[in-house]
Parts: sequence; structure tokens; C-alpha cells
Amino acid sequence: MDLFELFDLEVRENIMVQDVRTDKQVRNRYSYDVGEKLVGAKKELRALKESFLVSFSLDVLAEIEKESPVEALNTLDRNTLIPFSFELEKENDIPARVAKLKQLLVGRIDKKPIADTTTARKLYVQACRRIWHDIQLIHTSEQWIDLVGSYGKEMQNGWYALKKDKNVTYTFKRMVEEYFDEFVDADGMELLILGKKFISLCTNSKSIKSTYLRVSHELTWNDLLTKKVTTRKKSAAAWSRKLPDTLQRKGPEVEFATKPEDVVTMFGLKGMQFGHYCTEQYAKEHIEHVSEALHDVARILGIPPKYIGLGGRLGLAIGARGSGNALAHYEPS
Repeated sequence: MDLFELFDLEVRENIMVQDVRTDKQVRNRYSYDVGEKLVGAKKELRALKESFLVSFSLDVLAEIEKESPVEALNTLDRNTLIPFSFELEKENDIPARVAKLKQLLVGRIDKKPIADTTTARKLYVQACRRIWHDIQLIHTSEQWIDLVGSYGKEMQNGWYALKKDKNVTYTFKRMVEEYFDEFVDADGMELLILGKKFISLCTNSKSIKSTYLRVSHELTWNDLLTKKVTTRKKSAAAWSRKLPDTLQRKGPEVEFATKPEDVVTMFGLKGMQFGHYCTEQYAKEHIEHVSEALHDVARILGIPPKYIGLGGRLGLAIGARGSGNALAHYEPS
């Protein structure tokens, strides 16, 4: 029994590898996409993110979720969903004290949803955009108190309903993670996703009062807009790995690929993808090194090179994913 019999896979023979390069790759000799489309490319996610950050459309967020839930979470940012600034408040003739109260309210909101679910991310967007809409209507400290108090009453109704139905005494975070989706449509649930600090402020009359009193009536715009001078310590130089200018192979001779189609054909891959910022020289070098490395992997495993792609279930992306230090990664089906 060989590898493919064990996993019930079929080896693809004589498959025509299609050139599926993007518009920005038309003139490239090495850095272009081939084979089947590999989802989750940074260039595609970037376009979706840019669209979301303009429209805040839940439909666009759902598209990002399909590509990568992690990227959907990374897209959400409190300060983007609620673009509060003292400069904008001053332009709108809001009193300095009221602007500071608004800032303190926004600062109580968690920077990310408290639960890592699709529903939580959707509600986080809705809740943040609602807060942004509401605080733009606030022009006096009395209106601020009324707004915060109304949030508190709404959340108390939702929180009590959640605890009463489940009859448990779990921590808030566990309650949200385990049961939130079941009560997502219940009254008062939307704002709960903004986190414990926000809930604590809005549901506690003493907290509302202390926050209100903490902001001086004498506060001026000069106080808010004057930036404090800070000094930074010099950071230590980052470690850099020293590599020879020319890499020399010491192992057995192998067949080198010279273009993306060669890599896909040699190793039975689903496809190969390059990021738009991957230069031609970079792509050429990595096509050679990838083919060299995968031949070595096949030799170590004792399998034919064409088995590396698991019958076309795996693809390979170079410079097309993430913002970390990985140069390439396998893309599973």
C-alpha cells in the first residue's frame, strides 16, 4: 500500500497547468499565479478590507469571513469603526468637557469583540457604528448622562435575560463565548459585545457619576489638543541572520524548476501563487529553491516528488500571505 492508497487519493496525470495571472502580473516572467485559485491571498483580502473600511458593510465582512476569520477579526478596529477625535469635536462646536466625556465612553469599549465568533464580529460592527452615530448627537453633559444611562438599562435587560434563562453563574466572558449566539436577537444583547469596561460604566450609576465629576468644568480645548512630549529609549538593534551571497547545494543533484508551471507539475500541486509585491528576482530565486527543497522532502519521505501535493489538494503561496516572517506556506484544500 502506498501513500495515495492509504489516504484514498488519486494521482493526477498530464494535467494542463493554467496561467491565471492577475492584471498586475501580466508582464511578469516569474512572479505570476498558475493552477487553481488559492483563496486567502493578501491581494484579494486587501481589496475586501479597503471596501469594508469605506462602507462598513456586513456583506463585505461576510466575504472576508469566508476567506479568513482571522483576517475578519484583524479588520475590526474600534478607532476605525468609531473615528472619534478632539479635532472633529472642536470643529462641530462641542464643549471641551463634553468631548472629553465622549472620549472616556469610547475608551471603555474593547478594541476587539469579546467573543471570537462570526456573530460577535457582526454585532461588534453594529454596536460600534451605533455608538458613533449616537455620540455625534451629544452636545451637552446632561445628554451624555442620559445616553450612557439608556445604554445601561438596555444591557441590563439583555444580561438578566441571559443569566435567568441559563441559570448559571459563569464569568461574563464564558457566558458570551458559550451562549451569545443563542440570544443574539434578544433585546439588549447588541451592546454587551463591547466588553466589561463599557458595561461596568453604563450599568453602574456610581461609575457614571464619578466619570462625570472627574472631568473638570474648567477643561479647555487647549488642554485637550496640546500633546504631551514623550521621550523614547533607543531600542537594541534587531538580530539579522547572515547569509552567503551565493547558496551552494551540497546534497544530491535535483531537477530545478524555472517557472511556476514547472513547480506545480513536478510536485502535483493544486496551484502556485505570488503576492503583488513579490519581485521578479525574488520569485525566480524561490522557484529554484522551492523545487530544490521539495525534491529533498520527497527523497527523505521516500515518495515520488509528484506525491508532495497530495493529489492536487495542496497549493503553494510565496509572498502572498500574512505579515510575519514566513516566506511561503502550504495552502490546504
